[in-house]
Amino acid sequence: MLQAELLQDRYHVTLPILDGHGGETTIYSSTEQSANGLLAYIDEHHNGMLFALCGVSLGGQIVVELLSRREHVDDFAIIDGSCWIPQPTMLRYARPLHPLKWAIERTGVLGRLSNRSIAPEHRMPE
Repeated sequence: MLQAELLQDRYHVTLPILDGHGGETTIYSSTEQSANGLLAYIDEHHNGMLFALCGVSLGGQIVVELLSRREHVDDFAIIDGSCWIPQPTMLRYARPLHPLKWAIERTGVLGRLSNRSIAPEHRMPE
């Protein structure tokens, strides 16, 4: 991640690879489990305290979960693209559709459709 590379010259940067992302072979199971793992890592390697946490999208959700468990784990938090307010109605409708999401992604249809909206010179080969 470019931002981490730019910051590492002036700061100690720890950049975790989330389960199921970035070549990680562990399958993503839950935001709660990811937050547990990060808290354990922070406790073991950083004496339970960080200067700042940053998370985008799913990483932001994990930061929100982590802060809901221990609010004084950092001095600053940067969170982008994540929900701060519980959405029980959305969860009620999204949970039954979740298995369908994986089935659709495996077909590659969405990738091909989104590829068509990109200028030809920037498209991924099919």
